[in-house]
Amino acid sequence: MNNMTSILESAINSSNAQFDSKDILQRLDCKIAQSSPGDLGWDVFTLHYHTRGPLQVIVDARNVGKLIRYINLVKYEIHHFISQLEYFLTFEVLECSKAQFIDSLKKASDLDGIIRAHDHFVNNIISSCFLNEESEVRVFLTKVIQFKLHEVFKKVLQFESIYRNAIATISTEINHLQAMQSNDTSKYESIIKYTLNKISSLSISYRRLMVDFLRSLMESSNTQHYYLAFRLDFNEYYTKTIPQDVNM
Repeated sequence: MNNMTSILESAINSSNAQFDSKDILQRLDCKIAQSSPGDLGWDVFTLHYHTRGPLQVIVDARNVGKLIRYINLVKYEIHHFISQLEYFLTFEVLECSKAQFIDSLKKASDLDGIIRAHDHFVNNIISSCFLNEESEVRVFLTKVIQFKLHEVFKKVLQFESIYRNAIATISTEINHLQAMQSNDTSKYESIIKYTLNKISSLSISYRRLMVDFLRSLMESSNTQHYYLAFRLDFNEYYTKTIPQDVNM
C-alpha cells in the first residue's frame, strides 16, 4: 500500500495535477479492493477522492461505486482478451516457431534444407497471425477473422473513449457544483446514468463480437487458432452467456 501511495505521489508531481490546490491533492488517495489469488497490484488498485461537507451529499458514493464496479468488470474482460492475444502471438506463435526453426536449422544438411526451414518458419508465423494467403479458401477465412478481430479492437477503443470522457465530464460537473455551491445533482446523476448505459451497451456488443470471433477461430484450419479460442473462452463464459443461435 505504501508503494502504491508513493507511485501516486510521483505521478502527481510529474503531471499538471501538481498545480492543483492542496485541498484537492490531499483528498486524492488510492484504494485497494479485495484481492483474489493471482491478482497483481494494479488489478485491485483504484483512485479514491475523499469528499467532505456539502460535496459529500452531492457526490453519492453508491452511484460512483456502482459505476466503478461496472467499468472494472468490462475493463477486466477486455484485459483478458488483450493479454491472451498478446501471449498467443508472442509465445505460442513467435517463440514456438523460433524454437522449431532453430531445431530445423540444426538438422539441415545443406542450403536447400536451410531455405525450407526458413520458409516453413515464415509461413507458420503468417498463417498463425491471420495473414495467410496460400489459397482462396484460406484467404477468405483469414479475411473474416481479420475483420472480426478489428471489430473487437474497435470496441476496446470505444471503451477507452467512454471511460476518458466520463472521467472528464464528471470532474467538470463536480467542479462546477463546488464553485456554484449548488445542491442540484440532476445533471451529475444523469451523467452517471448515461455512462452506465453506454458501458452496458458496449459490453453486450463486445460479447457478441467475441462469440463471433471465437466461432471463426474454431472454424479455422490452423490448429493454433483453436488453442487461442480455448484460451479466450476456457471456462465457456462467452458460449454460455450468449445463445448459439443469436443473430450476430
